[in-house]
Amino acid sequence: MKFDDLEFKLMDIDIYGKSYKCESGMVSTPCQAIAILPNGLEVSVVRHGGSYGHEKGLFEMGVFHVGGDDMMEVDTWNDSVKGWLTPKDVQKELEYLENYFKGEKNIKKSLD
Repeated sequence: MKFDDLEFKLMDIDIYGKSYKCESGMVSTPCQAIAILPNGLEVSVVRHGGSYGHEKGLFEMGVFHVGGDDMMEVDTWNDSVKGWLTPKDVQKELEYLENYFKGEKNIKKSLD
């Protein structure tokens, strides 16, 4: 999945606040994109006044199992969220997550 494929939508300003100015002078509005990956992961990419890196106009992402409420920890992140991401960084992480569990799924299928 490419960063340009993400469809960002405005977030609730009552919860996430209105537009804010980044260090660069850029005005940013709280936004979120949800990507459902073929391996069953749901990825949330956000930028709002409480996200890691928002002050620099950068993004934060978190991962869930599709339909789940609990965030999952990603091994290479050592956390359930990763912040301070440029669009290029988001795309790199999306590509990594698309292949997440690939080996485990193949093993699980062979055991069934």
